[in-house]
Amino acid sequence: MKRLFALSALTLTLACGYIANTVALADPGQSPDPEVMIQRLIDKLGLEEVTAQDVTDTLLAAHEQGQALQATAKTEIRALKTGLVAGDEQAMIDAMNGLQAIKQDKNALQESTVEALQSFLTVEQQAKMTLHHLRKKHQKMKARQHKGQRKGQRGTQGEPRKSR
Repeated sequence: MKRLFALSALTLTLACGYIANTVALADPGQSPDPEVMIQRLIDKLGLEEVTAQDVTDTLLAAHEQGQALQATAKTEIRALKTGLVAGDEQAMIDAMNGLQAIKQDKNALQESTVEALQSFLTVEQQAKMTLHHLRKKHQKMKARQHKGQRKGQRGTQGEPRKSR
């Protein structure tokens, strides 16, 4: 039972990470539409209509909350840069504290989303989601590695290139 819970928690944490990537501090123009990503996930898991609606509602609500956190983080980052340029230590401290609070809020959001998803998905669906997430993560890692090699940042064995 303990092992099943650990697997379940890992699976849903990975799933939230997958969806949370749309919430990351990236440029909103670069992120795919969260509804499209959620629909692909639902199709991949073969969810029934009621479960699919619950998952969609949960993930869209989390996405909206994440967008609000993202906007707040951008404001705090601007305040940190301004404080740094001005040499205002108190402004820097306040901005760093604000960023730490945002990080904690983001973690709390992820935890609450995981708990909500646990109530909707079966162990089999969680396992499918975990495998899907791991494949995507592997693809991203390979793409980054390939991009680095194309730019000449790394040699063939992962070592930095030696200058001639």
